Amino acid sequence: MGYKDAYRDWLSWCDDAEKKELLLLKDEKEIEDRFYRDLEFGTAGLRGIMGVGSNRMNRYNVRKATKGFADYLQDNFSGLQYFRAKPMPEMKPEIEKNEEIIEQMMEESSQEESINEVFEYLGDQFPQFDIDLMKNYLLVIIGQIEHEMNLVLDEDKKIGLIVHIVCLIDKLQQQHTPSVNFMAYSVLGAFGDGRYGGLFEKMKTFLKPLEETFDVMIQDNEIATIISIICK
Repeated sequence: MGYKDAYRDWLSWCDDAEKKELLLLKDEKEIEDRFYRDLEFGTAGLRGIMGVGSNRMNRYNVRKATKGFADYLQDNFSGLQYFRAKPMPEMKPEIEKNEEIIEQMMEESSQEESINEVFEYLGDQFPQFDIDLMKNYLLVIIGQIEHEMNLVLDEDKKIGLIVHIVCLIDKLQQQHTPSVNFMAYSVLGAFGDGRYGGLFEKMKTFLKPLEETFDVMIQDNEIATIISIICK
């Protein structure tokens, strides 16, 4: 996977504030440096520049390294009597040091201008799409979600939905397997007891014109991911 593919992959699943940080990157060299490799262990352990990206120190890479080490211990030492494997504690997201700076930058422009900038950027990244057509569909879908759920999505969630769905359609058209979002499993589980049933079926209806226009099929687990973005 090249650095551009890795960059797009992170855009498809990372949190809204982190998507903002990535979307604000204009220097191609900076993007390449963040994503041309995975962060590696050195003589002093796992170290690197703080930031979003596969070659940066962040919560995702810490979790990845921690899980890898735990899996190694489980596979190689779980049979020893003095070793008792314990479940990993839930890791609470830490506050990103640059979150406040990013929010202030986004607040300087109106929500409409920000969303237009996002679509302009996505048009550059995905030239195969008629981005104006995509924009029309997605803004209608966001309006339907707000109307049916009787809520107003904030700017972060709107941008998160837009970026996620555009990246998803790109992956589906290229027949790539979308990244797993473990939050979606809770939505799928709740679907069985009716908590998200109505919204789940409505989302299928909202997304149908988009599927037909761009010749893709959005699976239930991906619809669950979209709902998790809205409801988190």
